[in-house]
Amino acid sequence: MRMVSARTLFLAIVLLGGPSPAYTQLWNHSPWERQSRLALEPRVTRPDEGEVVAGDLVIEVRVPPEANAREFLVEAAYWDPRSKNWIPAGPLGPEFPGSTTASMIVSSDVRAKLNSTATRWRIHVRVISPPGNWGAWCEFAWKPATPPEWPPPAQGSAFPVRQLGQPATSTNPPGASPEHFLALDLFVGAVGSWTGDDPSDESPESWGWDTGATVVFPVRWFGFTGAFGHHLFEGVSIYQFVVGPQYQSKWFGSDLRVRYFGEFLIGVARSTGVAPPQSNLEWILGFGFDFSFVRMKVEWVEMNTNGPQPRSTRMYIGGVLPICLRACEDSDRILSGR
Repeated sequence: MRMVSARTLFLAIVLLGGPSPAYTQLWNHSPWERQSRLALEPRVTRPDEGEVVAGDLVIEVRVPPEANAREFLVEAAYWDPRSKNWIPAGPLGPEFPGSTTASMIVSSDVRAKLNSTATRWRIHVRVISPPGNWGAWCEFAWKPATPPEWPPPAQGSAFPVRQLGQPATSTNPPGASPEHFLALDLFVGAVGSWTGDDPSDESPESWGWDTGATVVFPVRWFGFTGAFGHHLFEGVSIYQFVVGPQYQSKWFGSDLRVRYFGEFLIGVARSTGVAPPQSNLEWILGFGFDFSFVRMKVEWVEMNTNGPQPRSTRMYIGGVLPICLRACEDSDRILSGR
């Protein structure tokens, strides 16, 4: 057998140990090299870099399909203007699932707990199953949710806007019956009486009192009044109970509210100063004014009694408390502080 020279053997070793292109390509494409160089660093696709976020934060991430990612974790930091450094805030929540893409929503309450005053934030995401590296930071502005404007704009708003003095807008659902106006007037006062059709220039011949209430329903100009009172006519004590309709105007004025009204009442007058006591029919035609909480009224009264004159004139002065209960306009609320 022919012996190989030392020179030939040296050249063979050099060639086999040198960087062959084919060998280099095979090494670069080995399975373990591909796994070590696989991109497991997710990229934040939402929010965008420099975006301004108000309220809840929506986070979306993406990784290459070859990563076979199953779970992700988001970490945040905020900028401290005093120290001029980024302060780690830790994870924004627990691990969340995904694959090539993944998303999660972080409530604005989380931001308030971490730092309610910071507005400059950044986040990065990491694949934790299988283990990977942290992705690049994404910086954005995160602010609290903007409160709704009040009063809201007149057009395109979910809330109706009503100027003072305009009718109230019904908030009932479509197809439902509209609300009917409902108000209550409570009154009490003193009553001076004169015998005959016209009061004299002198002071009242006798005094008494009246109290009652008016229920205004279903429209704001019509009410039903009930009143109970006590009066004296020529020394005869008479108690009365009357009911009837009342017409009311709307309120006028701003500082001093004024309205007028008219009523027709009918009922029973019972005299206790004669023997035996008598119960007789009585009717009253009245007209008056309300000045905020003061009521003044003149009444023409006719009674069928054996004792006192059947006709008399009365002057009422007292207090009134108007209360609007339902379907109210601004002009109906005398207690609103206008």
